[in-house]
Amino acid sequence: MTTLQKLFITAALVAVAGTGLYEVRRLRAQIQTLQQQQTPLAEQVQQLQRERDDARSQLESLLVQNERLKTNQNTGELLKLRREVATLRVQARELAQLKSPGTQNTGDPTESAAKDLVGRMHLLKQRLDQMPDKNIPELQYLDTEAWARIAQTATLDTDAGVREALSVLRNLAKEKFAPQIGKALQAYAQANGGQLPTDASQLKPYFEVPVDDAALARYQMTGTGNVRDLQSGQLIVAERAAVDDEYDYLFQVGLNSQSSRGVGQNGNISTTTTRTPASP
Repeated sequence: MTTLQKLFITAALVAVAGTGLYEVRRLRAQIQTLQQQQTPLAEQVQQLQRERDDARSQLESLLVQNERLKTNQNTGELLKLRREVATLRVQARELAQLKSPGTQNTGDPTESAAKDLVGRMHLLKQRLDQMPDKNIPELQYLDTEAWARIAQTATLDTDAGVREALSVLRNLAKEKFAPQIGKALQAYAQANGGQLPTDASQLKPYFEVPVDDAALARYQMTGTGNVRDLQSGQLIVAERAAVDDEYDYLFQVGLNSQSSRGVGQNGNISTTTTRTPASP
């Protein structure tokens, strides 16, 4: 091999070695770049995993709460149905006693008065069925005692007497329902940082007992915003309209009080206000 050939070979080897070193450096630089890029990617992956775990935990919590709400709602509806069934059974026994020949003409004044009262209660309810425009959902909250008390003194042989009796029943029912609205208002405000609802239907989840949508639809918000902006004793939920303008009282409810205003039997305007116990 000549000296010139040796020089060519040596130069070729040096060139190859130089190229190899350059490739090594370039690959190392790429590796470092990839490693630097992987660091934020790894952090992002970890963050996404944490967010996924949080979302999964929240979903599980919501599912548990949903099942609890369903259970509570079903329990409330079941209790309501049981009460209705019990009432129907009592009424069925009363009707059976009225129709039974063996219980007629016994000569017992107390028994006779009881039968008469039961008959008047049924007549009052029949007259209500004949006047469906005089019915309101709140009547479901009245017990048998209230019906009996009104039926006992009502004049049921005239339309005016029936209208007056049904008005008294409606007002009694609203008196029982209004404090529940006040408590629901308190619960809503506590759960929403003092904010008040913009629509009465938003109060439904905050009632202590199941409430019909139709009952809430009869009321409207007359005050909104934050409870801190309310005046003392301000009434913020009002009945939209009276069922019978000649007899009924319109009810208004606040956080701690309720008021009724309407036309009494003598035609005079009457206003009353009562306190609603605050939630503990």
